[in-house]
Amino acid sequence: MRGFRRTAALCGVVLGSVLALAPAVSATVENVTGKAHLTTPDTDIPLTGRFSDDGGAPTLAFDEVTVSYTFLDALPVTARLQFATAGPVEAGDASLTVPMTVTVADFAVLGTHVGGGTDCRTAEPFTVALAATGPTYHAEFDLPALTGCGQFNDNLTTMFSGDGNTVDLTIGG
Repeated sequence: MRGFRRTAALCGVVLGSVLALAPAVSATVENVTGKAHLTTPDTDIPLTGRFSDDGGAPTLAFDEVTVSYTFLDALPVTARLQFATAGPVEAGDASLTVPMTVTVADFAVLGTHVGGGTDCRTAEPFTVALAATGPTYHAEFDLPALTGCGQFNDNLTTMFSGDGNTVDLTIGG
């Protein structure tokens, strides 16, 4: 029993020494600000969130946003949107590749709720390949069709989905 205690104590001292010499891993967490421009409905969407990198796989998380715009130059529309990562973020020297989805949490025309919900989202993830241009990251992306939006699914797809969309983000600062 005495030999076991000595061995256990020695292991504890060795392990403690190894842990004391190991570099501390600390996560870098930065605020993210910017905007996405959707060509359909030709509106800017302010984006805020957080970027985190602990030396492993970086993460990017956006806050939910409410945006108001006029559709067909006549109908006031309000949409509550959630941009979310849909897989691991890949970081390069001056780039980030982010698989994303968009959820239309609520959609109102003339102040009346007509669609949206937790299941109303892009039918598949889309890729946003952000490239650094100075302190700003820029990308163009295509927004896929929506699914799970109920009886107005096709209308909401027409109002949001399409190509030529852009995003500009500043991380930190």
